[in-house]
Amino acid sequence: MRQHFSPLKGAEDTVTPEQYRELIGIDAYREAMIELKQLSENYGFKVLVLAHHGFDDEISEVLANIGIETLDTKPLIDDFLNDKGFNQYAESPLVVSEKDSHPSALFHRMLAEYLALPIGYTIEKSRGSDDWRTVR
Repeated sequence: MRQHFSPLKGAEDTVTPEQYRELIGIDAYREAMIELKQLSENYGFKVLVLAHHGFDDEISEVLANIGIETLDTKPLIDDFLNDKGFNQYAESPLVVSEKDSHPSALFHRMLAEYLALPIGYTIEKSRGSDDWRTVR
């Protein structure tokens, strides 16, 4: 059986049903990412893992070792908060509400545009241009 860590940080895991406990932890994550990377190579799609608030060191190491690209949107969040004068992400219009930190419609749009830059650059490069700014 695969080792896993408890979401309760060392306490006995009474929350996760027995049949799903092997899906928890860094080893399970690593195996899933390896499988996703293999699928991407077999079927010709790219994998990009996005984080809103940075990557934990352990996750970064797993992704780097497997060769999966990452995109951290923390700089985007920080720029918005600084430009608009907000002290905390949870108090900004980037979240649904102070009680629900799910990204708001505004942040989803910002994320789409942030993702479009490297995608647009890749498309333009394949067309012979090295300038992502020509993408409209």
